[in-house]
Amino acid sequence: MSGRYAKAPLIYMTAKIKTTPLPNLTSDQWALIEQLMVKNGLPEKVTSKVKEISFNASNESSQEESPVSTSYVNRHGFFSADRSNALIIEKDGIEWRTSSYIRYAFVCEKFQQILEALCEQISAYQFVPTQELSLSYVDLIAPIGNRTLSEYFSNSDKILPLSAITGSEKDLQNFGLLQINRIVEPNKRIFISLDQLPVIEGRPSRFLPQNMMEPDNKLSMPLKLRDEWSNILLNHYALLTTQAALLTNTSLKDLKFQDACKPIHSLTRETFKGLINKEVCDIDWEYITDGSQGA
Repeated sequence: MSGRYAKAPLIYMTAKIKTTPLPNLTSDQWALIEQLMVKNGLPEKVTSKVKEISFNASNESSQEESPVSTSYVNRHGFFSADRSNALIIEKDGIEWRTSSYIRYAFVCEKFQQILEALCEQISAYQFVPTQELSLSYVDLIAPIGNRTLSEYFSNSDKILPLSAITGSEKDLQNFGLLQINRIVEPNKRIFISLDQLPVIEGRPSRFLPQNMMEPDNKLSMPLKLRDEWSNILLNHYALLTTQAALLTNTSLKDLKFQDACKPIHSLTRETFKGLINKEVCDIDWEYITDGSQGA
Protein backbone atom coordinates (compact mmCIF):
# COMPACT_ATOMS: atom_id res chain seq x y z
CA MET A 1 0.00 0.00 0.00
CA SER A 2 1.32 3.42 -0.95
CA GLY A 3 0.62 6.58 0.98
CA ARG A 4 0.39 10.33 0.61
CA TYR A 5 -0.32 13.45 2.59
CA ALA A 6 -3.91 14.66 2.51
CA LYS A 7 -2.61 18.16 3.33
CA ALA A 8 0.62 17.93 1.36
CA PRO A 9 2.85 21.03 1.48
CA LEU A 10 3.61 20.72 -2.25
CA ILE A 11 2.62 23.98 -3.91
CA TYR A 12 4.21 23.74 -7.38
CA MET A 13 5.73 21.07 -9.61
CA THR A 14 7.32 21.03 -13.07
CA ALA A 15 8.48 18.29 -15.43
CA LYS A 16 10.79 19.47 -18.20
CA ILE A 17 12.44 18.06 -21.30
CA LYS A 18 15.44 20.03 -22.52
CA THR A 19 16.08 19.45 -26.22
CA THR A 20 18.27 20.64 -29.02
CA PRO A 21 16.65 23.69 -30.70
CA LEU A 22 13.14 22.82 -31.81
CA PRO A 23 12.38 23.41 -35.51
CA ASN A 24 10.74 26.69 -36.48
CA LEU A 25 7.04 26.28 -37.19
CA THR A 26 4.70 28.09 -39.55
CA SER A 27 1.59 29.90 -38.36
CA ASP A 28 -0.49 27.03 -39.78
CA GLN A 29 1.45 24.51 -37.70
CA TRP A 30 0.97 26.58 -34.55
CA ALA A 31 -2.76 26.69 -35.34
CA LEU A 32 -2.77 22.88 -35.47
CA ILE A 33 -0.94 22.71 -32.13
CA GLU A 34 -3.47 25.10 -30.62
CA GLN A 35 -6.32 22.81 -31.73
CA LEU A 36 -4.44 19.84 -30.33
CA MET A 37 -4.07 21.53 -26.95
CA VAL A 38 -7.78 22.31 -26.79
CA LYS A 39 -8.49 18.60 -27.28
CA ASN A 40 -6.10 17.85 -24.40
CA GLY A 41 -7.73 20.21 -21.92
CA LEU A 42 -5.46 23.24 -22.45
CA PRO A 43 -7.72 25.73 -24.27
CA GLU A 44 -5.96 28.99 -23.40
CA LYS A 45 -2.96 29.95 -25.54
CA VAL A 46 -0.51 32.66 -24.47
CA THR A 47 2.58 33.81 -26.35
CA SER A 48 5.38 35.49 -24.45
CA LYS A 49 8.40 37.36 -25.80
CA VAL A 50 11.51 37.13 -23.67
CA LYS A 51 14.68 39.15 -24.15
CA GLU A 52 17.75 36.97 -24.56
CA ILE A 53 21.19 38.43 -23.90
CA SER A 54 24.28 36.88 -25.50
CA PHE A 55 27.91 37.66 -24.70
CA ASN A 56 30.12 37.58 -27.77
CA ALA A 57 33.77 36.62 -27.71
CA SER A 58 35.99 39.63 -28.25
CA ASN A 59 37.58 39.95 -31.67
CA GLU A 60 40.53 42.30 -31.89
CA SER A 61 40.18 42.57 -35.67
CA SER A 62 36.66 43.93 -35.37
CA GLN A 63 36.21 47.16 -33.48
CA GLU A 64 32.53 47.51 -34.34
CA GLU A 65 31.10 44.29 -32.95
CA SER A 66 29.44 44.76 -29.57
CA PRO A 67 30.47 42.30 -26.84
CA VAL A 68 26.79 41.99 -25.89
CA SER A 69 23.87 41.28 -28.22
CA THR A 70 20.17 41.00 -27.49
CA SER A 71 17.37 39.16 -29.24
CA TYR A 72 13.78 38.22 -28.51
CA VAL A 73 12.60 34.64 -28.16
CA ASN A 74 8.98 33.50 -28.28
CA ARG A 75 7.61 31.09 -25.71
CA HIS A 76 4.18 29.52 -26.11
CA GLY A 77 2.02 28.56 -23.15
CA PHE A 78 -1.14 26.45 -23.18
CA PHE A 79 -3.25 26.53 -20.01
CA SER A 80 -6.16 24.60 -18.55
CA ALA A 81 -9.35 26.59 -17.95
CA ASP A 82 -8.42 27.29 -14.32
CA ARG A 83 -4.74 27.82 -15.24
CA SER A 84 -3.62 25.20 -12.70
CA ASN A 85 -1.96 23.11 -15.43
CA ALA A 86 0.13 24.34 -18.34
CA LEU A 87 2.41 23.20 -21.15
CA ILE A 88 5.20 25.59 -22.12
CA ILE A 89 7.00 25.23 -25.45
CA GLU A 90 10.31 27.08 -25.67
CA LYS A 91 12.99 27.18 -28.35
CA ASP A 92 14.87 24.29 -26.72
CA GLY A 93 12.44 22.56 -24.41
CA ILE A 94 8.95 21.45 -23.44
CA GLU A 95 7.73 21.80 -19.87
CA TRP A 96 4.67 20.69 -17.90
CA ARG A 97 3.73 22.88 -14.94
CA THR A 98 1.10 22.24 -12.29
CA SER A 99 -0.15 23.89 -9.13
CA SER A 100 -2.75 21.16 -8.58
CA TYR A 101 -0.45 18.15 -8.17
CA ILE A 102 -2.06 14.93 -6.92
CA ARG A 103 0.01 12.02 -8.24
CA TYR A 104 3.28 11.75 -10.13
CA ALA A 105 1.75 9.07 -12.36
CA PHE A 106 -1.04 11.47 -13.37
CA VAL A 107 1.51 14.11 -14.41
CA CYS A 108 3.51 11.61 -16.46
CA GLU A 109 0.43 10.18 -18.15
CA LYS A 110 -0.80 13.62 -19.24
CA PHE A 111 2.65 14.83 -20.32
CA GLN A 112 3.27 11.64 -22.31
CA GLN A 113 -0.13 11.90 -23.99
CA ILE A 114 0.59 15.44 -25.16
CA LEU A 115 4.15 14.63 -26.28
CA GLU A 116 2.92 11.76 -28.44
CA ALA A 117 0.18 13.94 -29.93
CA LEU A 118 2.72 16.70 -30.68
CA CYS A 119 5.04 14.27 -32.45
CA GLU A 120 2.14 12.89 -34.48
CA GLN A 121 0.99 16.38 -35.46
CA ILE A 122 4.44 17.87 -36.15
CA SER A 123 6.52 15.12 -37.74
CA ALA A 124 9.79 17.06 -37.39
CA TYR A 125 9.40 16.95 -33.59
CA GLN A 126 9.74 13.17 -33.69
CA PHE A 127 13.45 13.33 -34.46
CA VAL A 128 14.45 16.10 -32.05
CA PRO A 129 17.05 14.74 -29.59
CA THR A 130 16.38 15.21 -25.89
CA GLN A 131 19.31 16.34 -23.74
CA GLU A 132 18.04 16.44 -20.16
CA LEU A 133 14.96 15.44 -18.17
CA SER A 134 14.18 17.22 -14.92
CA LEU A 135 11.62 17.16 -12.12
CA SER A 136 11.18 20.12 -9.75
CA TYR A 137 9.11 20.29 -6.58
CA VAL A 138 8.40 23.25 -4.28
CA ASP A 139 7.00 22.60 -0.79
CA LEU A 140 5.79 25.38 1.49
CA ILE A 141 6.38 24.29 5.08
CA ALA A 142 4.67 26.50 7.64
CA PRO A 143 4.37 25.75 11.37
CA ILE A 144 0.89 24.75 12.48
CA GLY A 145 -0.36 25.81 15.88
CA ASN A 146 2.45 26.13 18.41
CA ARG A 147 4.97 23.96 16.60
CA THR A 148 8.35 25.42 15.68
CA LEU A 149 9.59 25.31 12.10
CA SER A 150 12.54 23.13 13.07
CA GLU A 151 10.21 20.35 14.27
CA TYR A 152 9.31 19.54 10.65
CA PHE A 153 12.90 18.65 9.71
CA SER A 154 14.92 15.59 10.66
CA ASN A 155 18.15 17.58 11.10
CA SER A 156 16.54 20.64 12.62
CA ASP A 157 19.68 21.86 14.33
CA LYS A 158 21.64 21.85 11.05
CA ILE A 159 19.37 22.50 8.10
CA LEU A 160 17.59 25.79 8.85
CA PRO A 161 19.76 28.64 7.48
CA LEU A 162 19.18 30.99 10.43
CA SER A 163 20.33 28.35 12.91
CA ALA A 164 23.88 29.27 11.92
CA ILE A 165 23.71 32.60 13.75
CA THR A 166 22.87 33.74 17.28
CA GLY A 167 20.93 36.75 18.45
CA SER A 168 18.73 36.83 15.34
CA GLU A 169 15.57 37.01 17.46
CA LYS A 170 16.35 40.69 18.08
CA ASP A 171 16.44 41.56 14.36
CA LEU A 172 13.67 43.60 12.76
CA GLN A 173 13.54 40.98 9.99
CA ASN A 174 15.81 38.22 8.73
CA PHE A 175 15.85 35.42 6.22
CA GLY A 176 18.30 32.85 4.94
CA LEU A 177 19.02 30.41 2.14
CA LEU A 178 20.72 27.02 2.12
CA GLN A 179 21.66 25.39 -1.22
CA ILE A 180 23.16 21.98 -1.93
CA ASN A 181 24.22 20.49 -5.26
CA ARG A 182 24.86 16.76 -5.52
CA ILE A 183 26.32 15.04 -8.59
CA VAL A 184 25.02 11.56 -7.79
CA GLU A 185 26.23 9.89 -10.99
CA PRO A 186 27.90 11.22 -14.16
CA ASN A 187 24.45 11.74 -15.71
CA LYS A 188 22.34 12.35 -12.61
CA ARG A 189 22.24 15.31 -10.22
CA ILE A 190 20.00 16.91 -7.63
CA PHE A 191 19.74 20.49 -6.38
CA ILE A 192 18.25 21.21 -2.95
CA SER A 193 17.30 24.69 -1.83
CA LEU A 194 15.83 25.73 1.51
CA ASP A 195 14.60 29.29 1.98
CA GLN A 196 13.81 30.36 5.55
CA LEU A 197 11.57 33.38 5.03
CA PRO A 198 9.73 35.88 7.22
CA VAL A 199 6.03 35.69 7.95
CA ILE A 200 4.37 39.07 7.40
CA GLU A 201 1.03 39.77 9.08
CA GLY A 202 0.46 36.04 9.52
CA ARG A 203 1.08 35.17 5.86
CA PRO A 204 4.05 33.91 3.85
CA SER A 205 6.04 36.75 2.29
CA ARG A 206 6.72 34.70 -0.86
CA PHE A 207 5.32 31.48 -2.31
CA LEU A 208 8.02 30.40 -4.77
CA PRO A 209 11.83 30.52 -4.69
CA GLN A 210 13.46 33.08 -6.97
CA ASN A 211 14.75 30.49 -9.45
CA MET A 212 11.25 29.03 -9.96
CA MET A 213 9.44 32.32 -10.55
CA GLU A 214 8.03 32.91 -14.03
CA PRO A 215 9.56 36.13 -15.44
CA ASP A 216 6.51 36.98 -17.56
CA ASN A 217 3.18 37.42 -15.77
CA LYS A 218 1.38 36.24 -18.90
CA LEU A 219 2.75 32.74 -18.29
CA SER A 220 2.27 32.71 -14.52
CA MET A 221 -0.33 30.53 -12.84
CA PRO A 222 -2.35 30.78 -9.61
CA LEU A 223 -1.20 28.75 -6.62
CA LYS A 224 -3.54 26.87 -4.31
CA LEU A 225 -3.01 28.20 -0.80
CA ARG A 226 -4.04 26.40 2.36
CA ASP A 227 -6.31 28.22 4.81
CA GLU A 228 -3.85 27.78 7.68
CA TRP A 229 -1.19 29.71 5.71
CA SER A 230 -3.16 32.92 6.29
CA ASN A 231 -2.68 32.70 10.05
CA ILE A 232 0.88 31.59 10.80
CA LEU A 233 1.71 32.32 14.43
CA LEU A 234 5.53 32.19 14.28
CA ASN A 235 8.06 34.44 12.51
CA HIS A 236 9.33 32.13 9.78
CA TYR A 237 8.28 29.46 7.30
CA ALA A 238 10.27 27.52 4.69
CA LEU A 239 10.27 26.90 0.95
CA LEU A 240 11.90 23.56 0.19
CA THR A 241 12.87 23.00 -3.45
CA THR A 242 14.13 19.71 -4.85
CA GLN A 243 15.21 19.59 -8.49
CA ALA A 244 16.62 16.42 -10.00
CA ALA A 245 17.92 16.06 -13.54
CA LEU A 246 19.07 13.25 -15.81
CA LEU A 247 21.13 13.56 -19.00
CA THR A 248 19.67 11.71 -21.95
CA ASN A 249 19.92 11.45 -25.74
CA THR A 250 16.63 9.81 -26.73
CA SER A 251 14.57 11.28 -29.56
CA LEU A 252 11.21 12.76 -28.60
CA LYS A 253 9.27 10.04 -30.42
CA ASP A 254 11.08 7.29 -28.48
CA LEU A 255 10.91 8.95 -25.07
CA LYS A 256 8.83 7.21 -22.40
CA PHE A 257 8.86 9.97 -19.85
CA GLN A 258 7.75 8.11 -16.73
CA ASP A 259 10.10 5.19 -17.30
CA ALA A 260 13.02 7.46 -18.18
CA CYS A 261 12.48 9.59 -15.06
CA LYS A 262 12.35 6.69 -12.59
CA PRO A 263 15.90 7.33 -11.31
CA ILE A 264 15.31 11.01 -10.58
CA HIS A 265 11.78 10.51 -9.28
CA SER A 266 13.16 8.04 -6.74
CA LEU A 267 15.96 10.46 -5.90
CA THR A 268 13.58 13.36 -5.18
CA ARG A 269 11.38 11.12 -3.01
CA GLU A 270 14.31 9.77 -1.01
CA THR A 271 15.74 13.26 -0.58
CA PHE A 272 12.45 14.71 0.64
CA LYS A 273 11.85 11.83 3.05
CA GLY A 274 15.37 12.21 4.41
CA LEU A 275 14.89 15.91 5.12
CA ILE A 276 11.55 15.86 6.95
CA ASN A 277 10.62 14.66 10.43
CA LYS A 278 8.14 11.93 9.50
CA GLU A 279 6.61 11.68 12.97
CA VAL A 280 5.55 15.33 13.00
CA CYS A 281 4.72 15.61 9.30
CA ASP A 282 2.50 12.50 9.31
CA ILE A 283 0.33 14.17 11.93
CA ASP A 284 0.17 17.74 10.67
CA TRP A 285 -0.05 16.88 6.97
CA GLU A 286 -2.41 13.93 7.61
CA TYR A 287 -0.67 10.91 6.11
CA ILE A 288 -3.10 8.45 4.53
CA THR A 289 -2.63 5.10 2.77
CA ASP A 290 -4.40 3.91 -0.33
CA GLY A 291 -4.01 1.42 -3.12
CA SER A 292 -2.76 3.84 -5.77
CA GLN A 293 0.79 3.79 -7.03
CA GLY A 294 3.12 6.52 -8.23
CA ALA A 295 2.85 9.17 -5.53
